[in-house]
Amino acid sequence: MSSATHAFDSLGYADDLVAGGVPVDQAKAHAQAARKYIVGELVTKADLDFALERLDLRLEKRFQDIDARFQALDGRFQDIDSRFNSIDSRFRDLKSRIRETELRMTIKLGGMLLAMTGVLVAAIRLL
Repeated sequence: MSSATHAFDSLGYADDLVAGGVPVDQAKAHAQAARKYIVGELVTKADLDFALERLDLRLEKRFQDIDARFQALDGRFQDIDSRFNSIDSRFRDLKSRIRETELRMTIKLGGMLLAMTGVLVAAIRLL
């Protein structure tokens, strides 16, 4: 798993325990237990660097995926904007047609009023 097991000096560890007053047999047993149960679970800087590099790669891939999804979403928003622009254009065209129709109706109504006035004037002269 890691090279930490090679860096642990169990003899030096036992010597330090003996120098601190621990009996030799206990110091040796303690050093062997430390090597067997503790040191095997330690990680080195290289282990951490490797794990961080893998994590960086995974995160970079995820961010690329997210960026791609945002780009697709931007494309969809552009499509929606285009559709709204098309609808706006249709409404402008419709407003223009309504104004033209309103103007024609006003002209026709004016013409009808003028004709009615002419008919009334003619009817009054005949009486």
